[in-house]
Amino acid sequence: MQEKEYGYGWVMVFIAALFNGIAVGVPTSIGMFIVPISADLGWPRGDVAFAYTVCVIATGIGGVIMGYLADRLSTRPVVAFGVVVMAGALYLLSNVSTQLGLYLLFALLGGFGAGAIFTPLITNVGYWFSKNKGLALGLATAGQAAGQSLVPFSTSFLIVVQGWREAFVTLGLIFGVALLALCVLIRVPPGHARALERAQAPAARADTTSTSLSPTVIVGWLCVATIFCCITMSTPVVHVASMALDKGFAQDEAATVFALIGITAIVGRILYGKLADYIGGIRTLLVGSTIQTAMVFWFTQIDSVNWMYAMSVLFGLGYSGVMTSVTVSVRELTPIHRRGIAMGVMTMFGWIGMGLGGYQGGVLFDLSGDYVWPFGAAVISGLINMALVSALLWRLGRDAPPGARLAPA
Repeated sequence: MQEKEYGYGWVMVFIAALFNGIAVGVPTSIGMFIVPISADLGWPRGDVAFAYTVCVIATGIGGVIMGYLADRLSTRPVVAFGVVVMAGALYLLSNVSTQLGLYLLFALLGGFGAGAIFTPLITNVGYWFSKNKGLALGLATAGQAAGQSLVPFSTSFLIVVQGWREAFVTLGLIFGVALLALCVLIRVPPGHARALERAQAPAARADTTSTSLSPTVIVGWLCVATIFCCITMSTPVVHVASMALDKGFAQDEAATVFALIGITAIVGRILYGKLADYIGGIRTLLVGSTIQTAMVFWFTQIDSVNWMYAMSVLFGLGYSGVMTSVTVSVRELTPIHRRGIAMGVMTMFGWIGMGLGGYQGGVLFDLSGDYVWPFGAAVISGLINMALVSALLWRLGRDAPPGARLAPA
C-alpha cells in the first residue's frame, strides 16, 4: 500500500478527471449522432446505437490490456498513445459511409483510445491516496460524469452548426491537441515501484483483506453486478435525448435533459466518494444503485420539459454514485499488486453493461416504437444488481469482526 499521501496526487486527480471526462464523453456522444446519422444514411436507430455497444465493449477489453501495459511501461506513454488513437478515429469517422466502417472505427476509438486513458489514470489516482481515497476517486470520476454530459451537450450544438461529419473532425482536433499537451503532467507516486515489490512478497499476500473471500471472488462478484447496474445506467444515458426529441422537445431542450444528468453527477460523485470514506464502497454502491433503479422508468411517464429536467437531476443523484463506489470497492478490497488488472477487468464488465443497455434500448425501441419497454428492462436489470450487491454486503459482513469496517483502509 502507498502509505504516504503526496500533494501532487491532487494534480493527478485533476488530470484524471479531465482526461477521463473526454475519454468517456466522446463515446457517449453517439446519442447525439443517432438521429442525424439515421436520417442522413437511412440506417435504423438500433443499428447506429450498436456503435456505442461496440465502442464500450472494446473500451473494456482495451482497458484490461492497457492497464497491464501501464503497470509495466508507466501511465504516461500508454495514455499518450490513447489520445493519438482517439483523435485519429474521430477524424476518420467524418468520412464513414458503411455500418461496418462505423463499428470498426468506434471499436478503435474505444479499445485503443478510451481504454488506454480511463483505466490507467483511475488506477494511478488510487496509488496516490490512502486516507482520502474515496474523495480523490470521487473527484476523478466526477470528471467522467462531467464529460458524459458536457461533451455530448457541446457536440449537439456542433452538429447543428457544422453537420455531423464536420463535428467529428472538430472533436478530434480539439481533444487531440489539448490532451497531448497535458500528458507531460502524468506521474506515478514516489516509491511506487518499491510498494509493488513489497505487496508481492509472500507475507504481504497472505493478509490483504479481512474476509475469507479471495480478491478474485470479490472482483468476479462485483463484475456480474456491474453488468446489470450499467444496463440500467446506460439506457437513459444513450436514449434520453432521442426520447426527448420524440416527445416534441427542441434540440436544446433535449440536450439539456441529457446534460442535467451528468451535471448532477459531478457533485454526486464527490459526495459519494466522501461517503465511501465513512461507510465503505459496497454500502455506498447499494445506495446509488437503489436510487438509480427507482428513478429510471419515470422518464417514460413525463411529457413536461420542466419535469423532465427534474427527473434528470433525481436520476443523476443515483447514477452518480455507482461507478465511484465500484472504484473505491476495488481500491479497498484488492492488494496493490493486483489493483491495476482488477480495475481493468471491472471496467471491462462495466462497459459491457453500458453497451448492452444502449443496444437493448435501440432494439426494443425499433421493435415496439416506444421507450417504455427498454426503460422497463432497465428497471429489471437494476433490481438484479441490487440483489447481487446486497448479497455481497451480507457475505462480507458475516466475516467481519464485531464493530469492524467491511473494507480495509
